[in-house]
Amino acid sequence: MEKLCAFSSMKSSSKIVARLDHLQAEAKKIEHISADLIEIIEDRGHEGCGYFPDSFFDGWGLGTHCDSVQVRIVAPRLGLIKGMLCKKGGIAKIQIPDSMIKVPPSEVCDHDYATVIVKNSFPSDENVCLGSSLDPNKNARNSWKEGEKKKLSDMYCRMLLGFGVPKKLLKNYKSRSITATSVKHGHLKGLADPTGKIPEGKCFIPGYAKNTNGRRELFGKCFPKVYVSRSPCLAPSDAKLLSVVGTKPPTMSANEWDELCSFEFGSIIFGHPEKYAPLPCMIADGDLDGDDYFVMWDEKIVGHLSSARDKHTKNARKDLLNIEIPRSACNAHKKTRRSKCSDPKWLSKAQDHMLDFERQHAGKNIVGKLYRLCFDASKREDGTYDIYDEDARAYAKAYNDSLDLQKHGGKINLPKHLHENIPAGCQSLLG
Repeated sequence: MEKLCAFSSMKSSSKIVARLDHLQAEAKKIEHISADLIEIIEDRGHEGCGYFPDSFFDGWGLGTHCDSVQVRIVAPRLGLIKGMLCKKGGIAKIQIPDSMIKVPPSEVCDHDYATVIVKNSFPSDENVCLGSSLDPNKNARNSWKEGEKKKLSDMYCRMLLGFGVPKKLLKNYKSRSITATSVKHGHLKGLADPTGKIPEGKCFIPGYAKNTNGRRELFGKCFPKVYVSRSPCLAPSDAKLLSVVGTKPPTMSANEWDELCSFEFGSIIFGHPEKYAPLPCMIADGDLDGDDYFVMWDEKIVGHLSSARDKHTKNARKDLLNIEIPRSACNAHKKTRRSKCSDPKWLSKAQDHMLDFERQHAGKNIVGKLYRLCFDASKREDGTYDIYDEDARAYAKAYNDSLDLQKHGGKINLPKHLHENIPAGCQSLLG
């Protein structure tokens, strides 16, 4: 194992277990290439997303249109790499930011091979069909159009109601959105801007749709504002209203703009941060190493969130529009660092962690319990949700801690007066 990468240099056994788990991912394709075809680039808020040269994966059997791939790469000279790769013109090698390196390079092997494990390629079939239904020049296949769509989940409905969307408005959309022609939301793959020119705080969503006059225009021209969240989302800070770029930014070249517009519908591309935290970090502690983002562009719901004058929505709008958050306040990806000295017992410690079934069982139980407690604490008699309730927010924070616990270890922070609602078998996990 040490010939693959330096597991012994990692400090946390729970992290080692999480990293070993990456090696068990299902693979769509596995290929061996030279490590010389990969280069490390400066991390500018890439959050786990790098780039590949356009046409690099041609012939790999990944489909006719491949805008991005989710990968694991094992290379002794580079380490264990995990995340997304997005196509980019004008480069000759795969480009990897520091945030994609999950285990440092091997200290005992300098072989120049790199094993590329492609977990999946995108856009997904579902998003190809959704994009085709939006684009007046395309036509989604009949089986997709005729099939009933998955209902909007209770989790997303709770958040929208909590931000002040009227129950009747949401109910109407929820009932309409099970038919293909009325769907105005999707789960889009998060990617880092390959041009570096999307303005900070904004995003680009590829694809075309019909504007109010029935003409075909870029998605961002038709829907200049979208509601964006991510699963799981429980706290008021877990969603944003974002502006979508619909015309070429002044600093972007025509070639760069054409490159962005060549992407198919199915991704949300975030601009690089300059002054503030990366946008994905502000959306339910997201990143770009494979996360899907819930994006809604229904004009009535987004319009209500953007401009309704009722006190509830006006207050919520402050959270939804707040994208000036310092990097220190978000869980931005950081470079994986070596411990000062290697631990020869790293594998046995990792195995002990894997065999601690009691803690694993408690960890899984508390995740579900905190999720339910958050819902119940915020629910009101009229069927709406107060996502600003203090106990509900405390449970939401603890829920996020419980997810981190399984990957990184540590304790779950929860106010003392709420400890009594946690099962006895899970109490040891509380800080």
